[in-house]
Amino acid sequence: LGVIAAMSLVVGGIGIANVMLVSVAERIPEIGIRKAVGGSRLDIAVQFLMEVLILCLIGSALGVLFGYATERGLAAAAVRFIVREGTASDWPSQVSMASIAVSVAVGSLTGLIAGLVPAVRAARMSPSRTEWVMKMRSTGSAFLPFWTHVSMLTRWRLNTPAIAASTPG
Repeated sequence: LGVIAAMSLVVGGIGIANVMLVSVAERIPEIGIRKAVGGSRLDIAVQFLMEVLILCLIGSALGVLFGYATERGLAAAAVRFIVREGTASDWPSQVSMASIAVSVAVGSLTGLIAGLVPAVRAARMSPSRTEWVMKMRSTGSAFLPFWTHVSMLTRWRLNTPAIAASTPG
């Protein structure tokens, strides 16, 4: 049972990391604006980590509610179809507050660990990259294949004055 729980946490962590990576990719212009007005790397990383934490707390609360509802539903089904006498309230609930606290804590810790990479990636993003992405989106070339964007980025970097001056030839 512990192996299944561990695998569920890993899958959940991968899902959270993917959602946050997409969130970072979609919000590149916002990150650039925050950096342009003086936002530090720490501010941006904390913003994304707080979003992960809120996402995990909401998910944990929904998971606890779903688990409790499932337990009560199974108790009612057992009373109705197996025991055939009494009510589901005759079966006391075995869900303790300690297990709820541990599940919320482990879920939140998993989410924070999974959200570290996207948060650090967002914090390290350069303003020139955000400017390039805004330019690509405004020209409608955001839907071009990946290799086209790579070649366009390479050409754009080579045409900037600071890099062009340091490039030999």
